[in-house]
Amino acid sequence: MKVLMVSGNPYLASTTRPLDAIVETLGGRTLAPHFIFTRPGPWPDELAGRCYPVTVRQLNWPSKRSALSSGWSISWLVSYLLRHRIDFIHCNEHEHYPAVRHAAYLTGTPVLVSLHYNLEGGFARWAFASPYSPRILQFLSYAQWQLSKAELPNCLGPNAVYITGSGLCVAKLRSCSIGRDFRKELGIDKRTIVIGTAGAIRPRKCMEDFIRLISNLRQQARPVIGLIAGGGNSLEKHYKTMLDALIQELNLQDACRFVGFVYPCTDFYKAIDLYVHTSKMEIFCMSLCEAQAMGVPSLAYDVGGNREAVPDSECLVPLGAIEELTSRVERLIRDKELRRYRSRLAQEFVETHLDAPVFARKMQTLYSLMCERKPVLVGMTRSS
Repeated sequence: MKVLMVSGNPYLASTTRPLDAIVETLGGRTLAPHFIFTRPGPWPDELAGRCYPVTVRQLNWPSKRSALSSGWSISWLVSYLLRHRIDFIHCNEHEHYPAVRHAAYLTGTPVLVSLHYNLEGGFARWAFASPYSPRILQFLSYAQWQLSKAELPNCLGPNAVYITGSGLCVAKLRSCSIGRDFRKELGIDKRTIVIGTAGAIRPRKCMEDFIRLISNLRQQARPVIGLIAGGGNSLEKHYKTMLDALIQELNLQDACRFVGFVYPCTDFYKAIDLYVHTSKMEIFCMSLCEAQAMGVPSLAYDVGGNREAVPDSECLVPLGAIEELTSRVERLIRDKELRRYRSRLAQEFVETHLDAPVFARKMQTLYSLMCERKPVLVGMTRSS
């Protein structure tokens, strides 16, 4: 199967972990992947170094205002699909679908679209409407589908929507380290409990709740430090300014620190003792999965797909329940054996349900359907 994978994420993180799980398991055997990235970066470089065909090219939505450049872009992609005899396109983030749908339609190339966000605002009814309907829409969690299904156009067929969960290559994650010692860099001793979180520095991540958690624990004389990883293109300056002001107001300048965008993320997870994710909206939180894969006991708000990404309800706290979150973290700080148990449970859950071979089997089923082979639907849910 020749598949053209399209992504806007040039880092091996977040939306591209599932693609990497597919490539690591199926690439070179049942799958011959080609790649288009809209930005250069370390993961395209890695793939090119492994002799996969990689193109870095901006993909703009076609428009009448830019008819000439739009026509050239569509022509280039049509040529690519025909020249390389691509069987189907895997559009890894749905915002790129309008940029590929015309070429896919003209060449008769079916498209699978992975949805990493909830659908809203009429995008799906416009982008996925006939005659440009994708063959398959892949939702990563049942919660995501529930919130998005009203946005889907009626023209999508009965076999067009699947819920697969997500995945990552656990062995690759654990081995990916540059040896950075965050504790030593920040002057943190071994007796201090380091609580970490990671993600875009944006309001929906509710990182003010993480900061208040650290404040609550410090007020109770707990030896903790909070580390927040994230930044770069995923940072909103006004929100970061608000978080900085909150840290100063709570006198946490030395106790709650931003460490910036960390790549690769492995050294960050090695440096922390607990992971807490306070986002108010998640589809299938990859940073939560990464932390658990690294054996870090993790807690998160019970929102979106988080219920589908953790071992049990002990990992979940109601949205905004900071006092309960503080209590759960306190218990883990006091009880070293409980931390060890939750660490093992987290690792076992990811290895059993989210590791690359498990996820790749689900995607191989969808890929075979893209090539019009009759699928055997195992380990996934087809929406109805």
